[in-house]
Amino acid sequence: MKKIFGWVLVALVLVVAGILGYAATKPDAFRIERSVTVNAPAERIYPLIEDFRAWEQWSPFPAGEKITYSGAVKGKGSITNWSGKTTGEGSREITETVPLEMVKMKLDFPAMKTQFMVEFILKREGEGTRVTWANYGSNPYMAKVFGLFMSMDNMMGDDIQVRLASLKKVVEAMPVTAKPMKKK
Repeated sequence: MKKIFGWVLVALVLVVAGILGYAATKPDAFRIERSVTVNAPAERIYPLIEDFRAWEQWSPFPAGEKITYSGAVKGKGSITNWSGKTTGEGSREITETVPLEMVKMKLDFPAMKTQFMVEFILKREGEGTRVTWANYGSNPYMAKVFGLFMSMDNMMGDDIQVRLASLKKVVEAMPVTAKPMKKK
């Protein structure tokens, strides 16, 4: 019986060592990206991305979450913080903008000691605008191990796709008479 237990223990150690070794070969950075084409010009989409208060229209927080806003009202320097049972604690800050083309922000999840960047790119496509949402950042070792058992691309990507679909729906339902935003 001791001999069988010994072999099982050796096999288990080898499997765990193999998993940990394989995880070490994974990339040191990640990028998860999804896109949608919205049947509207960037002038109608961009304001809903550069203003965190406008996110409630297309990417609301779950009920009961505490949300605060600080910094600039919109654009670079705009900050939102949240806390709640569903989402935990976090913040996002717009770090860079190119009017009607790009919004870049930093997301911070202090409890998980995780930060990553989010980027929205708007490009004219036919009569509409292609909106690309990308999350990217470093891929620490524990995230590499976790990624062997759960696809971060699927988990994060599915959420991005749902939110982009909501943005598309909201923008396409907006009255066309809204004043277009001018490029700076």
